[in-house]
Amino acid sequence: MKITMLFFIFMIFTLSSTIYAQENYQRCSDLETDHLLKALTQKSNLFKKPQSNLNPTFYDCLIIHQEQVLIATSQEIQQFSNNAGNYQLDLFLINRHKQSIIQHYHHPTPIIPQTRLENIKFDINAYSNIPNQHIIGLGLHQVHIGGVSSSTRILQLFHIQAKQAIKWVLQDLITDQVANSTPYQCEDAQSSELNRKLILLSSKTQGLPDIRLNENIENIHVDIQNCHVKIIKQKQSQILKFDGKKYYFKAKNLLQIDI
Repeated sequence: MKITMLFFIFMIFTLSSTIYAQENYQRCSDLETDHLLKALTQKSNLFKKPQSNLNPTFYDCLIIHQEQVLIATSQEIQQFSNNAGNYQLDLFLINRHKQSIIQHYHHPTPIIPQTRLENIKFDINAYSNIPNQHIIGLGLHQVHIGGVSSSTRILQLFHIQAKQAIKWVLQDLITDQVANSTPYQCEDAQSSELNRKLILLSSKTQGLPDIRLNENIENIHVDIQNCHVKIIKQKQSQILKFDGKKYYFKAKNLLQIDI
């Protein structure tokens, strides 16, 4: 049991999405993030509602270029315990020097984590290889410990443009997931690890780059009584194309963790 839990904790800290592209963006400093959040509380009606907290539960800040930054905030709208609640996601494209809001994106549905929301974080990698096009990735990290412990990272992609509304172009793709069963007494143990890699292609559809999605999954079954370990590996690949509204994929056709 101790070995299983140590393995799971290790995987949580090493979990990250993978994309084969150059690192085009930088994170805001803590100081700049704090200044911009304070400016948002004064300029956005989102934080002036009586039921809203002035400080979002989770947030992150990314520098798009010298003039603009992107801030993501996750406001608690219903909480049960230990961040196991529902959240409202908003994105703000902000002029760094004027601290003015250029674009505001209000997520159409609440974030309802299947487990506990741990954090939200922008990817520093570019999800477009087209000059002056900004496709930004935002990861939602969820964690559950106990019984079947799990760590899951869900990727959202947004098309950011100063003169047009922010668009949600890739919806709820799990890029990384680790799950481990906790054995009791002489019960067997199971663990699964899923990784999806996004590779930008030179071709494009409807103005956005095509993406190759490579999937790898490893299922490990430990027979404690017979000291036997069985490892099953699977992999597959497909091309994601933008249809004018979003990158389309069928969740049922993707590899899934099964514990």
